Amino acid sequence: MTDEHSTKFIGVFLASIPREKPSIQDPEHVGSLRWLPLGRLLKLIKSEPESFTPTLIHVISFVASAGVGPAGR
Repeated sequence: MTDEHSTKFIGVFLASIPREKPSIQDPEHVGSLRWLPLGRLLKLIKSEPESFTPTLIHVISFVASAGVGPAGR
């Protein structure tokens, strides 16, 4: 993707983690964690795009269109 006139190469990894009390390993860069189904996340991106980085919007849009993730397996 192009971001601020430079090209980014982004990797997407599918992983599973326990839902109960996941820890944030880098609290300076991650403020909080929320569990959202993909459909709900897409609705939030559409209604509140300013709440998300352009990179996340790009990646989630790709994931949704490619059928990646538990629903796409």
